[in-house]
Amino acid sequence: MTKMNKKAFSAVDVVIVTRNRPRKLLNCVRSLISNSIIPKRIVIIDSSSIKDNQYQAILARIRTYCHQKKISLVYKSTNDKGIAFARNLGIGEAKSELFAFIDDDEEAPINWIESILSQFNKENLVVLCGTNIPKYPNNYWNKIWKTVMNKMDNLEGVPSVIPTSNSSYLTSFIHDNKILFDERMKRNGEEEKFSEQIHYYKKKVLYTKKLFVYHDFRLSFAEFFIQWFSYGQGCVFRYKLNLKDSKKNYGLLQLSNNLLQFIRDTNQRIESTDIESSLLYPGIFIKFSAFWLGFLAGILGIWTL
Repeated sequence: MTKMNKKAFSAVDVVIVTRNRPRKLLNCVRSLISNSIIPKRIVIIDSSSIKDNQYQAILARIRTYCHQKKISLVYKSTNDKGIAFARNLGIGEAKSELFAFIDDDEEAPINWIESILSQFNKENLVVLCGTNIPKYPNNYWNKIWKTVMNKMDNLEGVPSVIPTSNSSYLTSFIHDNKILFDERMKRNGEEEKFSEQIHYYKKKVLYTKKLFVYHDFRLSFAEFFIQWFSYGQGCVFRYKLNLKDSKKNYGLLQLSNNLLQFIRDTNQRIESTDIESSLLYPGIFIKFSAFWLGFLAGILGIWTL
């Protein structure tokens, strides 16, 4: 039975999905154990391909930190089966009344968990999500990446697609209704089906930019380009899955109309609304170029990058 807010919530489990970023993972955990209210449980789902001595030393430090703070640590090592698979493992390990996702390249401000508990205790929520602030605001690629968030930051209320990197959930609602990520989405785009399942039940979902984390956004040209290329591929793959799931016999004209609408939607999703200066225009051009190259690669069935 899904428990709605009849008594005060006091505990949050935090799920971190990580791959090959041990130092960023360590910084993320440090931010959590430094919170004004610490998590009851930290769940780490690790699909890293390299786990050398340095990596093991960092994991040992994380275990020590959690032991000192009397935080229950759940560490699961898994093969790389994609972000959706890893998030689903994390959901299965959530035991407290609330659980939250934070990415391994994000760091929580000192009142992050306190803010989550306060909001859930104030309102009858099943989902609470927030925004990201660049950790390195003077880095060129961080500035460009932040433009991705501008459209979302102008929204206060209910997002159609729930951003999972800074989000928290009523555990019983997610577990009771068996809400999971679509594991066919390996690298990105996993939020869409997940969000559809949540909105189906017409419970209260809240987005607020007052709830934020510091995000170590892509710091180099290569990281930036690959991420947006991947988004382009993921959008096509998601569209193909939607066609498959609909089980409809699409005619050529109907398929073309749907594809044109999809292109308009994805174009709107990545548009920038508050470019700080003309110096950002080259980066914005690279963002669009990488996305549409990935989109084309997706149409051609190339999924290697």
